Amino acid sequence: MAPEIFNEKKYNEKADLWSVGIVLYILLTGKAPYFGNEDEKIIAQAKKGVYNKKLLVESNISKQALTLVDKLLSKDPKLRLSAHEALQDPWI
Repeated sequence: MAPEIFNEKKYNEKADLWSVGIVLYILLTGKAPYFGNEDEKIIAQAKKGVYNKKLLVESNISKQALTLVDKLLSKDPKLRLSAHEALQDPWI
């Protein structure tokens, strides 16, 4: 779930774009962007908007793909891409 759902209990279409970023991350790396054996640790990372960027770099992903994932996983929904903006991204 997007950080704003945990922190502010607010949901809009930007939360869905967060989920798109999560799915894209998994497709590019084969792993989840959060790490931990306990739900509480994973939820804490999501609340903070922190994800494993190092794994993207180590997976030899293009810079454009890295930028798209980063824009989709922006903690601040105001800075996160909209669906229209994501579809206009050069990587897409």
